[in-house]
Amino acid sequence: MRRSARSSGPGPLASSCGPTWAVRPTASASWRPSPSASAGATCSSTAGIAPAGRADLLEATEASFERVLKVNLQGPYFLTQAAARWMVRQRGEDAGRPLRIVNIGSISAYTSSPSRGEYCVSKAGVAMMTALFADRLAEHRIGVFEIRPGIIATDMTEPAREKYDRLIAEGLTPLRRRGRPEDVARAVGAIAAGALDFSTGTVIDVDGGFRLRRL
Repeated sequence: MRRSARSSGPGPLASSCGPTWAVRPTASASWRPSPSASAGATCSSTAGIAPAGRADLLEATEASFERVLKVNLQGPYFLTQAAARWMVRQRGEDAGRPLRIVNIGSISAYTSSPSRGEYCVSKAGVAMMTALFADRLAEHRIGVFEIRPGIIATDMTEPAREKYDRLIAEGLTPLRRRGRPEDVARAVGAIAAGALDFSTGTVIDVDGGFRLRRL
């Protein structure tokens, strides 16, 4: 089943709701799940773009900030709201149906990168958004989770590949490789399979150990 969300917001992004549902959350997202769906439903928001160009925090523009925040935070926020409203209605119709929401955050939620401040702010917002929805939806037994990837081999990180590979080789992460998209997908799969249903609000770090404080 394919779903879409229209918006004037820019940028490539994708999300999935259920095993084969896909949507494109942007600045004004909407979600119209199939009324015939009877299995468990998981909405995964993976929206994410980097600034069009890196700029020092003192030189970054309002236009860049608005662009990144619309896609990375505003879109997922209102996609999650739309999915949550539908899930609450579903809960009233089927008390036993598994319902879960997964947001893809980033280590940039807590890692300073002054040359792309708007991206860091957007991902910090996703972290708080996840906590807010987890709190609000707990009474309806709808789990809400954040997956927080580290340096993943994607188009977004490719321009800085040499830098990241060097830092990783020097010990930036205990596991000395870049993450792969399938590492993130496995974490989403574990949530969708119900392995963490008593852990709503949890942040799952998929970062090769980046988060560890080491001496």
